[in-house]
Amino acid sequence: EIPKRDWSSDVCSSDLVTYAVGRRVLRLGAPDAAALAAHYGSVSAVTYTAAESFASAAGTLSEGYFPALVALMEFPGIVLALLLVARSRAGGSLAHSMREVLTGKSVVLLVGGIAVGLITTDAGYDRVAPLFATLFPGVLCLFLIDLGTLAGQHLVRLRASAARVAAFAIVAPVLLGALGVVVGTSIGLSVGGAGLLGAMAASASYIAAPAAVRVGLPGADLGTALLASLGITFPFNLALGIPLYAELAARIA
Repeated sequence: EIPKRDWSSDVCSSDLVTYAVGRRVLRLGAPDAAALAAHYGSVSAVTYTAAESFASAAGTLSEGYFPALVALMEFPGIVLALLLVARSRAGGSLAHSMREVLTGKSVVLLVGGIAVGLITTDAGYDRVAPLFATLFPGVLCLFLIDLGTLAGQHLVRLRASAARVAAFAIVAPVLLGALGVVVGTSIGLSVGGAGLLGAMAASASYIAAPAAVRVGLPGADLGTALLASLGITFPFNLALGIPLYAELAARIA
């Protein structure tokens, strides 16, 4: 049983903070700050997998429902980021902004994909597995090469703010990861569960978020968000972050 907790409020809070930092500290425009918030408000499935393997190998993970939390924490941050920009375009009209976001292509694809996964059967999945499972690693490699190219092209234009972006990409996951560990411990998760929740909170999406931002915010420059999330935060979490959150969870417990 998943503990009763408003997980979406945690994600949305980090989304708002990231958006504010992007606007005021990194001096990004509204679409670019929203793109950054969408990346850091969502979850990296690869980081989750690595953190889950780390906790399982240590024998400290007792919970088995974290894959469901990955799905639940995937899209609220993306939706909120799109809403922030839509509301600024609509002059502050929340109803108009909600309608624009919820009927947009990116949200329809995200929610529609989850709905299809809920109602499909094993037999139905087997029919499409050659396309969506067998070919997925190869298509993902091509997609990541494209994203890496975008991030590399942005390096030249980022010289003036490179230090601020790099600092954000390291400080943000540490703070968000520590918050996730504290929240996980406070609601009674195991040591491994609290560390895993911290890793998830510290992670930044570089698969679902870029695809959604490209569709929902075509005017946004993905370079800064990709450089921060894929180029810095992702390797930082794999090398140092995951052990750090696990150690913090153990010390708090």
